[in-house]
Amino acid sequence: MRSSRLPAFLRVLLVLAVFAAGMLGIVGAWQAQGGAPLGVIVGTVVLFVVFSAGGLSMRSRSRGMWWAALLVLWVVLVLNAPSTEWLALPLIALAAATESRTAVAAGAVGALVVVAAAGGGDIAISSIVIYACALGLAVLTGLGYRRLMARSE
Repeated sequence: MRSSRLPAFLRVLLVLAVFAAGMLGIVGAWQAQGGAPLGVIVGTVVLFVVFSAGGLSMRSRSRGMWWAALLVLWVVLVLNAPSTEWLALPLIALAAATESRTAVAAGAVGALVVVAAAGGGDIAISSIVIYACALGLAVLTGLGYRRLMARSE
């Protein structure tokens, strides 16, 4: 990554870290109501820590490992508690702001497939459509931020 893009990447990461902190708060509130198992809470905290450490992974090789760690953590969380699928939204928005469009499309489609598979036969079509719309909004948010950063540079 070029050094002139570094501040833009860090700004994107900061904005999305706030969003991820909100998601972490939602899972914390869920646990306070007695609904979240301890493994889900620990997994969410680990996901948030790895996500927040993304600012340290500027080289393309370490960024790839960072994305892979986030992917594995998210899939494990979704398989253990399907209601944690929303934790992918800040990841998709960040990818849309910083990665290639092909990677973003693959990530969004992959997230949709994982959520549909994790729900099994119990998930309604309307839930998948709502999640697809949320993914679309996350992609549009990231692309909008990318465009704003391109104009300012």
